Amino acid sequence: MKISYLIFGHPDQQEAAHAALRSARDAQASGAEILCAFFYSDAVETARLGARPELADEWAALAQSMGAQLIACSSSAVRRGVLDDRGAAPLAQTPTLHDGFELAGLGQLAEAILISDQLAVFGRQGTQDQKSPEPGTAQSTSGSPLVVITQDANNEMLTLESLDLVMALAAFLPETALLFRGDGATLLAPGERPASKRVRALPEYGLTRCHVSRSDLEAVQLFAGSLCIPCQIDEDAAIEELIHSHRPVITL
Repeated sequence: MKISYLIFGHPDQQEAAHAALRSARDAQASGAEILCAFFYSDAVETARLGARPELADEWAALAQSMGAQLIACSSSAVRRGVLDDRGAAPLAQTPTLHDGFELAGLGQLAEAILISDQLAVFGRQGTQDQKSPEPGTAQSTSGSPLVVITQDANNEMLTLESLDLVMALAAFLPETALLFRGDGATLLAPGERPASKRVRALPEYGLTRCHVSRSDLEAVQLFAGSLCIPCQIDEDAAIEELIHSHRPVITL
C-alpha cells in the first residue's frame, strides 16, 4: 500500500502536522510505503528552520527512514518567507527551510496522488481548532478527486491558495470536480476581486465540473443567472451523493 499525505494548517494553530506524523508512523509500522508528505498553505510553517525543530526533525527522520519526499509547497513557502538556498541567494538572505524538506510546486502533489494508492488529508485551510487533533482519513486515489471549498474570501491569501490547488489538480487530473459549499458559495458572486478573477479562470485549467447546492446559493442570496462561472446547481441530496461518489475528497 502506497500512501501520500496532504497537510493543511499552521502548526501553532492546528494539530494536523502532529496527527499526520503519528498516522505516518502507524502506517509505516503496518507495512505501508509512505511516498510523500505535502505541506500546503500555512502548513509550510512546519518546514521553517528552527521554528519547531522537534516536529520538523521527526518528520525528516521518518522520511529518511522510508525514502519519502517531504515537500513544502514552493509558492506557499515563498509567500511566508520560507526559502531554500536557491530562493534566498538572489535576496541576499539566509535560507529558512529545514534541510529535511524540499520546495516543489503543486504538480508534485498531483503526481503523488497519481502514483499513490491512498491520500490522507490532515487539517483544514485556515481553521483554528485550539490544537484539538482533526483525524485524517486515508482515501482511495482510484476515483475522481473532489475539492470542496467551504470558506469565503475574507482571508484573500488562503482563498487564492485554495483556488490554486483546484487549478493544479484540474490541470493534471482532468476528472477533478469542485464543490462550493456553505460560505464558499460566495466565491461565485460576480466581481473584480482577485478571488473572483481566479474563479473565472478555472475553466481555462480544464475544470468543467463545478457544483453548488441550491440551498447554499439561496443562503448567500445568489441565483443561477448571477454566477460568475457555469455551475451545476444541485439539491442537498445530490450534493451528498456527489461527495460519496468521489475519492479523494479534499475539503478547504
